[in-house]
Amino acid sequence: MTCVVCGRRIEEGHRHGQPPREARYCLKCRADRRRQATLKYTWRPEYDAYLKAHYFGGLNRRFRVLTRMVRMSGLPRWYIKRQAARLGLTMHMDRQPWTSADLNLLERLVGRVSTATIAKRLHRPESSVVNKLKLCGRAHNFSYVGLELMWC
Repeated sequence: MTCVVCGRRIEEGHRHGQPPREARYCLKCRADRRRQATLKYTWRPEYDAYLKAHYFGGLNRRFRVLTRMVRMSGLPRWYIKRQAARLGLTMHMDRQPWTSADLNLLERLVGRVSTATIAKRLHRPESSVVNKLKLCGRAHNFSYVGLELMWC
């Protein structure tokens, strides 16, 4: 038996104890056919060039560029943002690793002062402090109410 697409010789396939079925494609052609999914959005190289030329500056500038791209291309805003991130045009926050001194201070202050105060002393965002406390296994000892950590 030969493949309909490339003409290579193929064997009949078996499926979990069922009798052999006549195969029309070889393994390579079958895999290629699976990958040919219809794309909902088509991204053109002109869009890359436009983003590279205009996607810089402050938030207001990027907002205007995104709005113009949405009108020009008809693509959704989230899709354009994702493509900008793939091109490396988005801003990245530099994440600070947690040091042992940070963890010791966090351990001493938890339950005594608010997470906002802890975050100010550690020079970190409040969400970072809350997430670190949850990761350290302290989540069962407190409940997060507004901006405060209250002992149960």
